Amino acid sequence: MKWIVNEQVLAYLERVDVMRVFADAIVFDKLPDERWTRSSSLSLMEIREISPEPEQNSHDVSNTITTASHFLLGRVTTKQLGSASTLLSEITQNVIHSRSIGYAFAQAYNANQGSRVHLGVIDIGAGIATTLSSKYPDVAKPSDYLRLSLESGITSSSSSNGLGLFQVRNIVQQGKGILVIRSGTALLQIHDERFYQWDDLVEIPGTQVYIAMWGSHEKGKWEYPLS
Repeated sequence: MKWIVNEQVLAYLERVDVMRVFADAIVFDKLPDERWTRSSSLSLMEIREISPEPEQNSHDVSNTITTASHFLLGRVTTKQLGSASTLLSEITQNVIHSRSIGYAFAQAYNANQGSRVHLGVIDIGAGIATTLSSKYPDVAKPSDYLRLSLESGITSSSSSNGLGLFQVRNIVQQGKGILVIRSGTALLQIHDERFYQWDDLVEIPGTQVYIAMWGSHEKGKWEYPLS
């Protein structure tokens, strides 16, 4: 894949390690002329690989939570820090189900009412609908599988006795945040306790989970570029 992007976007992608982590999949015309400094004061966690192998996954998840907690400390409350750690733990442990490599990213922005925290975890496995279809063959459409994955016990990790995406959904709703799940040809968005479902989108491998919490919440209808 070849991307043509402006200088600022290019500098940001280099800063968060997109060029290093996905060097074998993405080709850029050139590296940015000016690089963003890698100061420890910057409020982000560069893209990190998450192994699907249980033992290595535990190690990767622990390191991811530690790194994210380091830059979030002082930007969010103690309770919010605990919630962010739980969110990252549950989502990154679900990479085990995908049986493929996963990636995690986190960043915080200054907002009018504190810090706005963004978390993202992806894998390139079979996807939620494919994974659940054998056990739940009567589900109507792919986005319904995404909604099903939020029920208790559906996506929990047996090794950790976690609550998977059910726990994630509850934490996000309590924090009045946004949860977006994209998998296969479907997308599910939860905001303000409302569910929005899309189907027949461009197909992607695996699953992408995106969360935005706390800080200022933008007003109006949420729109996402889906094509």
